[in-house]
Amino acid sequence: MQKYLIADIGSTTTKAFLFTENGENLGSSKVPTTIEKPDEDVKVGLRNSISRIKSESKIKIVDKDGNLLPDTNLLITSSAGGGLEMVVVGLTDLYSAMIGRKAALGAGAIITDVICGGDGRDMDDKINILNAICPDMILLVGGTNSNYTDNICRTAEYLQNAKIINKYKQHPIPILYAGNENARDEIQNILEDYPLFLEKNVCEDFKLSDIGDLKKKVIEIFYNHVMEDAPGYAPLKKMVVTPILPTPIAVTKTLQILSTKFENVLLFDIGGATTDVFTIYNQKLNRSVSANVGMSYSIDNVLKNAGLENLKKYLPQRIQDDEILNYIGNKKLHPTSLAVTETEKEIEKAVAINAIQIALKNHFELYKDEIEEHDEVFYKSKFLRSKMTLKKFYRSFNSVIGSGGIVSNNFPDISKEIILSALDRKQINNLFLDKNFLVPHIGVMSVFNQKLAGKILYEHSLLNLNNEILGKPDFPTNNSTYIIRKLKIIKNPEIVIQTKERINKSVGSYIHKNEILFEKNEKYYRLYSLPVQYGEDQEIKWIAPAKVFKKDERIARISTLKYNPFIVAPIDGELLEIKKYAIIFRELSDIDLVKLYLYIPGISKKKSKTIVMNMIMEKYADGLLTRKFKQNEVIISDRQFGFFITSPISGEVVEFEQEMLTITLKRIEKTTVIKSYASGSVIRNEDNQIHLRSKGKLVKGAFGIGRNCLGLFGRSIIPIKNKNDLDELENSDLSGGIAYDIPFKDFENFRQNCLHKKIERPLLILGKFREYHQSEDFTKLCNFVYNKEIFLSAFTRIRAGVERPFIYFEE
Repeated sequence: MQKYLIADIGSTTTKAFLFTENGENLGSSKVPTTIEKPDEDVKVGLRNSISRIKSESKIKIVDKDGNLLPDTNLLITSSAGGGLEMVVVGLTDLYSAMIGRKAALGAGAIITDVICGGDGRDMDDKINILNAICPDMILLVGGTNSNYTDNICRTAEYLQNAKIINKYKQHPIPILYAGNENARDEIQNILEDYPLFLEKNVCEDFKLSDIGDLKKKVIEIFYNHVMEDAPGYAPLKKMVVTPILPTPIAVTKTLQILSTKFENVLLFDIGGATTDVFTIYNQKLNRSVSANVGMSYSIDNVLKNAGLENLKKYLPQRIQDDEILNYIGNKKLHPTSLAVTETEKEIEKAVAINAIQIALKNHFELYKDEIEEHDEVFYKSKFLRSKMTLKKFYRSFNSVIGSGGIVSNNFPDISKEIILSALDRKQINNLFLDKNFLVPHIGVMSVFNQKLAGKILYEHSLLNLNNEILGKPDFPTNNSTYIIRKLKIIKNPEIVIQTKERINKSVGSYIHKNEILFEKNEKYYRLYSLPVQYGEDQEIKWIAPAKVFKKDERIARISTLKYNPFIVAPIDGELLEIKKYAIIFRELSDIDLVKLYLYIPGISKKKSKTIVMNMIMEKYADGLLTRKFKQNEVIISDRQFGFFITSPISGEVVEFEQEMLTITLKRIEKTTVIKSYASGSVIRNEDNQIHLRSKGKLVKGAFGIGRNCLGLFGRSIIPIKNKNDLDELENSDLSGGIAYDIPFKDFENFRQNCLHKKIERPLLILGKFREYHQSEDFTKLCNFVYNKEIFLSAFTRIRAGVERPFIYFEE
């Protein structure tokens, strides 16, 4: 008899079931997903899961070498490491980015950011964001199928300059282009360093086109490129009988089975990193994901969005604010831990209610226009038409299914309380619990055997909560709360130094501490992309052969049968190159001083002077001289006159002439120097980083914020033993701080104050969130490194591609 082993490899846990071909459940298991070090291989978690099923069921599944037996078929869904993370890059926030977001959500992605024109971020910020997020894939959209290709091509150029690499391996991530089809050839030329995939334009005809092909393409890329790089997935792909599915896509397939029996179905799946909401509303399936709303990796974001008071609405009065805050902070630090005490369980329940509410609101907002449009058609009489509200939307669903660890693995009466509280309902006719957390498994099974999938759904998954069945859940809860390990000093660790460019150092060569690996002086000169709209009968004709042009001088003429428009220089500068879609122009490289005139248009010079001087005195009490401004940063502005002056360069004010009302800016030269903070031998030299076998010692932390820093411990980097130490770190010129235990409230205040002051003061936490406490190990460490130069790396990523902060020092 054939058996089916179905596993969902989630962000936090790997959940596996063994079924017969008749739908009999032979066994199940739930173990931690092994995405983090030291394993960093999801196969380990799957093997642990199989071992547990084999041990409890006494059924042979694998042979002596650990290979699945021929009568056991493996099916897998996955959201490990936070799921399929995508960034949508569009031209405008109102149109192409919105459509791109809906398309990506429908294709099973988690949208970690939407980047577009008009989002208030300059090019450097966007590039830094993309590199910090480390998405699995980028969806590039924008423009109808027209000859105007300049904007989308320029957008592609900054993606090329960003050089975004995979979070697990040092090579570029895939980009899926679904924008203006007339720009395809040029997009392929520009994005030559990336694996590039093309799909039909999702913005065609100013409406969301059918995205069936886009979904297929996303799944194909996810399967063949994203999973290929994730730890341990490549071998799994060879073991499965049907392709591994992203968990959200598997859930939509289960929902399609439910739609044959129920009308207007709402299903939510609350996980560690995200909360998905799926609805079938008037026969239309929609899906949204709240990418930073979850019970572990994103639990602090639930607190931020809901607010402490909203959490307390669902908590007993005996639970103090600090208990709530510290538990949430520690759950973030140790995402695989489970609640143990009654207080911890109550906090998780309150977080779950608020997380579901946030996710439902996000879902409603995303599809609000479509819902209202349908209702406008449905209600024939204008007197019956009414705007759909969030509360009405909730009450449209008489069939609700709750899924995800906090509800699926809890007592049914608690799960019912969570769902009804989140929906602000006293009763729901068809209220179900995905009692065994089987919804994703059933979806991937439906691809292989739909009849068997339906049988498992109704016999093993759905529990009718209106039957008031009480008692323990099918899965036993793991009572291992977060464990604070003793501080461990790692000798001669392998360290990685980011170098921006490949450095000429061979494997085996020695690098000394403080050795300069990269040094570059740069001045930034503005680039202009002057759009060229080509047609079949168009060509560019040169007016003059000179590369340098004066402002408003004619550069070229577009020749057509109907008209002959001229392209003129926007500023004194030089012509760099002509591309199919644009002429690239740059201000002259010898212009280091730029003079700005502060006159207000339409107002006399005398009146302008009074207004401008008042603005300057009000904003800059110490004067304008030596002030530094970034390019396009507003220097002065006045809403009444619709007047503002922005800096044309990144520069420093060297002269302010009050009589002439002029500011002179000197261009700032950017110097980048990267030194090695460690001594050691080169193990590996890659495009933008060097791996060393160091001669020092390393201590890993739990969490950190701020930039990296180097300094003497006890002098410029201090131990944080109380609130006064934390205040000193915030308000002085210290380089950084290291704490063992710290209250979450104090930590958050420190972080927010640093953001407000625009400082990146690094703070590393070795222990957890609770009252200030120094362990014996921490005291020994402080004594050991006192007055030694230490390197503090505060960078932390707890989700996919996990990176923890660390302290490095040498004798």
